[in-house]
Amino acid sequence: MITVQLQCGSCKNLMAIGVEHLGGQVECPHCKSVVQTPAPAKTDAAPAPNPDPTWPESLFSAQGASEAVIGAEDMPKVQMPGPPRVEEPTEAQGEDEPLPKFKPRVIHDRSMIPLIMLIFLVPYAFFTTLFILYLLFFAPARSDPLEYLRDPAANPGKGGPKRGELLRPKHDQPLAAHLHTSLGSPIKAGDLLITPQRVRLTPLGDLQLVLHATNKSPDATFAPIHPLFVQLDFKNVDIKPYSFVESIAVPKSIENIYGLDPSYHLDAEAKDEGVANGTLKPGAGITIALTTYERYRNSHVRAITKGSDPYLWRVQVRRGFVKVDGKDVSATMVIGVEFSAGDIEAKKS
Repeated sequence: MITVQLQCGSCKNLMAIGVEHLGGQVECPHCKSVVQTPAPAKTDAAPAPNPDPTWPESLFSAQGASEAVIGAEDMPKVQMPGPPRVEEPTEAQGEDEPLPKFKPRVIHDRSMIPLIMLIFLVPYAFFTTLFILYLLFFAPARSDPLEYLRDPAANPGKGGPKRGELLRPKHDQPLAAHLHTSLGSPIKAGDLLITPQRVRLTPLGDLQLVLHATNKSPDATFAPIHPLFVQLDFKNVDIKPYSFVESIAVPKSIENIYGLDPSYHLDAEAKDEGVANGTLKPGAGITIALTTYERYRNSHVRAITKGSDPYLWRVQVRRGFVKVDGKDVSATMVIGVEFSAGDIEAKKS
């Protein structure tokens, strides 16, 4: 008896039925369900060859297939391959096989840019503020070029300048504000204390500045003003002295007045110490009068006395010794005395 293997539509088990039952209904020997069998082929199918005994046994038998035959007993069975069974992954399998991890792309949020800038700007602003405070309150003040001048009349053998070594700043460059003073207000110039006392007209009609100088050095003796500081060299008029009278109005009302005649009047205590020629010992004082040349009497001086502009009388003075490359060098300084026509004392006979 020829049989064929069919799969039950209910329990999915295989069962063997005779070909003569094809096209009819049979009862599943496993679940007892009624199964409609397919119609038989119109032509008789050739009997299936006996399987090669060397083939795997699993090709002709299936675990769980029923050995019951409808309408026959002890007939050989042919196992028909069923549809492939697809197993769904379980939760355990999903955990055992994690998905591959990819390095996430770094995305910079634009809202972070201001924060990143603050990280750098805040320390920069902090240290910049500290540096400015240091410059304002702790750093030494930058000196004016006219505050430290080498003494052109010093002895070269004792640290004074030699020919060709004297650096000469521009004589009429602006004078720093801390080097300005007014009549009656003392100003410190190194070891020298200078008090401008008055500006007056001489009986001949020349302009005169009267200063009082005191040597405040504990051990140095020097003359506050050398004639070379104030007099005009007529043999070399291109080299102007640092001492002159100028108008500080804009525009200037007069040209600068160069050339002053110095006169010295030692204090009584200085004379008792035997100091002469304008030289001061420590603690000694002297009165110095600087008078303009006659050539300016009828032009510049007359314009000053009749005008209302402010004026500055510059005077080069010694300030004592300063250290230069470890040596004591005689140095000078330029001070400026501010005055106007109203400060000039009347002419006396």
